[in-house]
Amino acid sequence: MQGKLVLSRNLSNNLQSENMSQIYKNQQIVDHYDTLGKLSKSDQVFVKWVNKDNGEVLLFTPQPVNPQSDQNWVSYAPPDGWKPGEYAIQYFQVDDKLTPIAQADYTIGQVLD
Repeated sequence: MQGKLVLSRNLSNNLQSENMSQIYKNQQIVDHYDTLGKLSKSDQVFVKWVNKDNGEVLLFTPQPVNPQSDQNWVSYAPPDGWKPGEYAIQYFQVDDKLTPIAQADYTIGQVLD
């Protein structure tokens, strides 16, 4: 991976990951990524969000981002809410190879109502 990916509960983030072990059922998780200036800028990225426990792909779609910045973000919450488990997020460049940008894994231990 050529970039950095961190998770938070809001848009304000200094590129430090927050602990996601407890989260509200319908809480948006915000993924902030930084290409560290190593990749060409684009107006969209491909995001893949997976529940590692059951292999369910929660999100696999291009998302718009600011092409003028190395740092961008995408937020997501599953339509039926979060469930405890292991999750993985991967970002890819929208190119013919789907070049990996960054990835992160996290665990939700408790879902709050």
